[in-house]
Amino acid sequence: MSYTIKNIGELIVKDVDMKEGIVTGYASRFGNVDSDGDIMEKGCYRKTISENGPTSGKPRIAHLWMHSSYEPVGKLLELMEDDYGLLFRSKLSKSNRGKDALALYEEGIINEHSVGFQGVKFEDDIKDESKPWDRIRTFKEVKLWEVSSVVFGANPDTPTIGVKDMNPEQAANVIKRLENMERTLRKGTGLTDEAFRLLEIECAQIRKELSSLQTEEPPTHSEENEPDILKMWREITSTKN
Repeated sequence: MSYTIKNIGELIVKDVDMKEGIVTGYASRFGNVDSDGDIMEKGCYRKTISENGPTSGKPRIAHLWMHSSYEPVGKLLELMEDDYGLLFRSKLSKSNRGKDALALYEEGIINEHSVGFQGVKFEDDIKDESKPWDRIRTFKEVKLWEVSSVVFGANPDTPTIGVKDMNPEQAANVIKRLENMERTLRKGTGLTDEAFRLLEIECAQIRKELSSLQTEEPPTHSEENEPDILKMWREITSTKN
């Protein structure tokens, strides 16, 4: 069975305990159709949590950094399903990566999560038999391998999709993300050199994407037809100047 990665597609961190180094948030959402045409059904994680979750006899589900098995970033303390999705609580490690992650959570730069799993039971809803690829797949049961903290272009809400294609909510998230990263870079403390380098790379990427909008004015310029993300970008740049 293939290994699948799913981003939650929303920005949900419920709590960050800086003193204890514990993060609580959602790693997966139930019931929505994602960009791959898949649905995670409530209950799909129940068996794998029972067998390999943090309170089972054989805990095997990892908390990773950016889906890298070479970079575990924390130890899962709790993993459970509720009506919304897959809720986790994790204590971040005291390694450089764990310290970076905690600082980035505090700054609001890491606020996205993802899961890596193998599908065990699923159902396909195919509307047209001549187009079997055009389907909605509902996962009934999966084998969960890891929960990841993701940042730097790892989520559909980041500029890798192209800022021109963003809806207003996604645009607002990108602008907020840029502001948080630039504030962290100005502070200049609390992160490793690698983390600073990655922040600088993504800031440059976002600025480039946003600046490209300024050369693509609408045919008839007005506040009514100007792209929402371009309006926000103009407000930020004019305030800073």
